[in-house]
Amino acid sequence: MIPLLVLVGLALRISLSKRRIFFRQDRVGLDGKTFSILKYRTMEHDRRVATLAFDGSERRICHKSDNDPRHTSVGRLLRKFSV
Repeated sequence: MIPLLVLVGLALRISLSKRRIFFRQDRVGLDGKTFSILKYRTMEHDRRVATLAFDGSERRICHKSDNDPRHTSVGRLLRKFSV
C-alpha cells in the first residue's frame, strides 16, 4: 500500500510542477468534532485560472463529471480508480 501511495505522490509531483500534491480539508466527525484530512490534489490548484475552459456557471453539469476541465491528467486516473 505504501509503495502505491509513494508512486502516486511522485506522479502528482511531476504533473503539478512544484505545486503542493496534498491539500488539507476539514471534516465534521463524531459528536460534531472537526478534524483535518490530507487528500491528494486531483484538480488544478487555482480553479479561477484563465486557461481553464470552466467558469463555474455550469457547476451542476461539471460536478462529478469525468470531462471536467479542472482535473489534472493524473487526477483523472486517481478519481477513476478511487485512490
